[in-house]
Amino acid sequence: GLSSMQYMCAKCGISYENLCFKSLHGRTGNILGAVSYHAATFALTGGENNAQAVCNSLTDAGLGALPVHLGENLGAENERIVHGTAAEIAQLSCPDLAVLLIENPRAANKNEPIRDEMLTRGKVPMTKEEVRWVSVNRLTVRPTDTVWDVGAGTGAVTLELARKASDGTVYAVERKPEAVALLHENRIKLGGYNVKIIEGAAPEALENLSAPDCVFVGGSGGRMREILALAREKNPEVRVVVNAIALETLFAAQTALKELGFSDIEVTQLAATRGKPVGAYTMLTANNPVFILSGRAANDTK
Repeated sequence: GLSSMQYMCAKCGISYENLCFKSLHGRTGNILGAVSYHAATFALTGGENNAQAVCNSLTDAGLGALPVHLGENLGAENERIVHGTAAEIAQLSCPDLAVLLIENPRAANKNEPIRDEMLTRGKVPMTKEEVRWVSVNRLTVRPTDTVWDVGAGTGAVTLELARKASDGTVYAVERKPEAVALLHENRIKLGGYNVKIIEGAAPEALENLSAPDCVFVGGSGGRMREILALAREKNPEVRVVVNAIALETLFAAQTALKELGFSDIEVTQLAATRGKPVGAYTMLTANNPVFILSGRAANDTK
């Protein structure tokens, strides 16, 4: 017979080609990554993740205006299909077992690298795209990973990480109010709703976060060792990447990684030069050199 997904798509006149399928019935997890990067997402709901809870999570993330279709008792005499927004469906009394078909006409392309010109920068320092791409790839982020971005700034690295961890969560930790405002703006602009913005200084702001699979440190506020120590404590096999411009930061990061027992420590200096048209010629303009440090915590119990 027809699956609930096929039946619901037919009832709503929505193609299930390239549809994202999520099963949240009796499971932990969230829908935000799937909805951020897919034009249509089908979800089986139930338990703690019932239809009302899922729509509440969309609304809380700023996606309350998205079109949502709720299906109950599909194919039965008491079948009910409701069309509305996420915010409207969140107000309904929903049964424990129901399906949702969520549309996002502005879904981001998770496979597209983020270019500098796509971001709103303001006066907050931003990790340039050449450094960003190397740093993020050094972390080998997996789709379901939980990631910390410490010193998130404008969110340039944050949103790049969010596309890699498309079915996970990225915590963007930032202490400067002007940067936090830009984080919110760029999160909406680039559609990375699997990003959770945490305003506060590290390492204190990291204490209550979920254990990270990987950590990017773009700014430590002089607390490098404490940040790396907490990440290692939360996950004995955490992967980390640190960006450093100053030699003092490079030394502090290298020392901390060695003292805390990280392995596979690598250091790369990246100095990117961009071409700039000047009349009929191309002038090369150098960006600041950046040190990229990476390492993996070794699990002493193995």
